[in-house]
Amino acid sequence: MTKPLTAEQQELHRLCGERILREHAQRLRKFTPEVLADARRWAAFPKLPHALSSGEPVLDEQLPPALRGGALEVF
Repeated sequence: MTKPLTAEQQELHRLCGERILREHAQRLRKFTPEVLADARRWAAFPKLPHALSSGEPVLDEQLPPALRGGALEVF
């Protein structure tokens, strides 16, 4: 069983879904039917009523250990 997405995760999925659908509509890229179905589902998430963050920089020391040292460690 998967864990429910946070509001911030839903917003990121929504943005990705919208981008996939836009690129498909403009024929910039080809996507499989499965990807398009996921993109439609993601794009249907409600828009987050506030910004994802304040825009203030975050120091490495303020991040959880898994996020320190660059984005590659996340993946």
